[in-house]
Amino acid sequence: MTIAQATALLAGQGSGPMPEQDEFDVVPQHAGRKKIQVIKVVYQDLGLGLDLRAATDLVNAVPTAVLKQVSRRTADEAKRKLEAAGGIVRLTPEAGERATPEPTREYTRRPRA
Repeated sequence: MTIAQATALLAGQGSGPMPEQDEFDVVPQHAGRKKIQVIKVVYQDLGLGLDLRAATDLVNAVPTAVLKQVSRRTADEAKRKLEAAGGIVRLTPEAGERATPEPTREYTRRPRA
């Protein structure tokens, strides 16, 4: 990518508008202090059809997606319910459409002088 292309992209003159993301994964990051309330939401309110043990295991395995490839409206509603129960939730683009991977850092030891 040349500097002119990058400048045009930043200015919105690129090949067209970026398509709006329409499918998301709902990923709880932390159950918070009210873990039992979050388990209840996963068990009852999200409509996953899980038994209590599976819902508990899913909440204990955070950060894992509880809903995958759902619409923006469904994802926002699930996020609202989980956050009202005390959880910390992040919406991510669907797995195949991740914009940028998480950066990895490599640490090397410097030789002693």
